[in-house]
Amino acid sequence: MNALDYDQPPSPWITFSSQELPTHLDDRARYSLWRDLFTARYGRSFDLSSSKDAQFSMRCEFARFGGVHVGQFHGTIDRFVRTSRYADDANDDFVLGMNCGDSRMSFQQLGRAGVIDPGCAVLVTNTEAGEIHGGIDNQWFAVAMPRRRILDLVGDIEDTIGMTVTSDCAPLDYFRRYIRLLLGSPDHAGSAALTEHIGTTLIDLAALSFGAKRDAAEIASMRGLRAARLQDVISNIKASFSDPQFSPQQLARNLKLSARYIQEMLQETGVSFTERVTELRLQKARNMLSDPRCNRLKISDIAYDCGFNEASYFNRRFRARFGCSPTQYRGGR
Repeated sequence: MNALDYDQPPSPWITFSSQELPTHLDDRARYSLWRDLFTARYGRSFDLSSSKDAQFSMRCEFARFGGVHVGQFHGTIDRFVRTSRYADDANDDFVLGMNCGDSRMSFQQLGRAGVIDPGCAVLVTNTEAGEIHGGIDNQWFAVAMPRRRILDLVGDIEDTIGMTVTSDCAPLDYFRRYIRLLLGSPDHAGSAALTEHIGTTLIDLAALSFGAKRDAAEIASMRGLRAARLQDVISNIKASFSDPQFSPQQLARNLKLSARYIQEMLQETGVSFTERVTELRLQKARNMLSDPRCNRLKISDIAYDCGFNEASYFNRRFRARFGCSPTQYRGGR
């Protein structure tokens, strides 16, 4: 089941795509070459096949965060098989597989079989043979996590192998969104502490999804779920700050959290909601004032476009931040 078995997996994300193949090859030759290259570089511990009902296409993205290996897959590969000859290769990771596509996928391991509906996930282990099947076009995440770290949080995790988690599970929803946030900000190579923290957050969210108990659940919730929620808050602020009506209450409604909880999380970062939003608005205004394409816009138009309700307040904050008025900044660029 291990779709992430590769030597010294890198961080940040790297991509392995069928679009990189020579264009003169026919479809069968493209798939054959891609399979040989892929298994040699990333996937020596499983067999795979591609749908015969569609032209071959596959895109894979990989990263490592501490001891956690993450992969995103999208394309016509419809069958991953980890046979018994691979099950004793000393890789004992647990793997969380999440169906992110529009069609069903199925799995089989340890005599257990089931369906993974879109948005749902299943836990499998690399210590046993198994297989996953898809349709013509498939999209999924696979996150391989060290066995010991999962067992520390979910002692009876072996009992959940082959159990599906539905899309309405809150930790699983945050798990999916957290990975997508990582994909949107792919450069995490500069800090070992950051990549280790990301790996811990992924493990915590996976443990909560599959039944972390008692003290372990509380620890995982404080670490993983809170960290994922904070990432969600920051991402939402970046997407909405230029709306003049944007407020902590609006943010709370967007994320279905309390405004007080959001303010507490942001205070822990050392930057409040107001400070974060104001800085984003000022940086956008500075960029617009530096852009010749915005020369015809009035200062007041730029202020409103960046989220400020009053031009006079915008002028004061701009001068305090950059040491000159918006007009002086535009004239002196």
